[in-house]
Amino acid sequence: MRICVVGAGYVGLVTAAVIAGLGHQVSVVENHPAKLAVLRRGETPIYEEGLPSLVKDNFRDGRLTFTDDIGAAAEKAEAVFIAVGTPSQADGSPDMASFYAVRDALCQLPYRSNAGRRLAVVKSTVPIGTGDALHHFFQKNAASRSWQVISNPEFLRQGTALYDTYNADRIIIGTEEEDAAHLLMKIYAPLGRPVLLVDRRSAEMIKYAANTFLAAKISFINEIACLCEQVGADIGAVARGMGMDARIGHAFLRAGIGFGGSCFPKDLHALLSTGQEAQLQLPMITAVAAVNHNQNLLLPRFLSELYGDLQGVRVCLWGLTYKPGTDDTRDAPALAVLAELTGRGAQVTAYDPQVKACWLVKQQFPAVAIAHDSYEAAARSEAIILLTEWPEFAHLNWNRLRHQVKRPLVLDGRNCLDGSVVEAAGFSYAGIGQKRYSLKRLQARTGSAEMGVALS
Repeated sequence: MRICVVGAGYVGLVTAAVIAGLGHQVSVVENHPAKLAVLRRGETPIYEEGLPSLVKDNFRDGRLTFTDDIGAAAEKAEAVFIAVGTPSQADGSPDMASFYAVRDALCQLPYRSNAGRRLAVVKSTVPIGTGDALHHFFQKNAASRSWQVISNPEFLRQGTALYDTYNADRIIIGTEEEDAAHLLMKIYAPLGRPVLLVDRRSAEMIKYAANTFLAAKISFINEIACLCEQVGADIGAVARGMGMDARIGHAFLRAGIGFGGSCFPKDLHALLSTGQEAQLQLPMITAVAAVNHNQNLLLPRFLSELYGDLQGVRVCLWGLTYKPGTDDTRDAPALAVLAELTGRGAQVTAYDPQVKACWLVKQQFPAVAIAHDSYEAAARSEAIILLTEWPEFAHLNWNRLRHQVKRPLVLDGRNCLDGSVVEAAGFSYAGIGQKRYSLKRLQARTGSAEMGVALS
């Protein structure tokens, strides 16, 4: 089939590359000149494991092409996948400008009387009712009545997006038109994944509800971790015990500094916005957002309690992306930490294995120094805060680091380091909700008044 994918972000480019790999002819529309130039060389402008080779192979074999002409690409296509961004606006509602631009472009295509029906497949995360509204919009225009609208939300995790596509738990197809559903099922058939057919509004809600539920699990375990700190329990043991219950499961029960990224925060606030429009309070979802906000700021505020005034204090940050395996810093907890630390006058040096992430953060926080590696970032620091669990941080030479820092303090925001190894090298170490290495224990051992002397 001839397929058009509009938008070459994480969702669009992964979708396009996978579908091209299944043997279809895929044209990707991207209106950002710099990104388009990279794609036209057969390269990828984003970091995602396995994606560069998949794009390169399909580009070389002619199954994957790139253009900025949506009219030409969509006019020839039997299915158009809409995968443009819908970022949050100030009130939490999605910015639909790019989506509406695609809608208007499709509506202006000439009518093909002998071409049969064409699919408009909505992969963008959009407000509930968008698919129905798009269907009615097309029906008002004689030239666009051949379009059939399907809601087909994505459930990809950045860093494992290809794996998640090939091994999807389910493919959600939302439409009231049976022939349209069967055509999309035909495209996905080689993947052999379970398919759930629902109406468009339910498909749209599934996306929001799934992400908000996962976010709720994270906020819940983080709130329990804070309680563990106070009562002397260990969050690792608690999470393992909870996860052994098949009704709960282990996924998303890892305590830390909270979630970030381009999906969970955006989808959570969009759902809250939907609730407001429906004049319905959503107290549980509101609490999920509040807990996460406080968790993002837990470590810089704890550091302030230890040191008092942070003016001029040298702080090292390890990890800027919201998770390992990606170069994405959108809504990363690191941004909230940086804002808090710099707002209190700290001198911050940061490092992330992804150069693009460092560049993006430097643009947003010009005063932050960017290091080339973990050791350079930690040099002369008075505190090291780990924010992203990149594997390399678990394999550092702590004895070497001990001789580089000014004060040997490590705050592990992801509970990914071996506290015994870190402390054996002469550091004071604390994680989140760990019984043996709790923040409360660290504070009790040192005392806020003597902190500067104790760690010198």
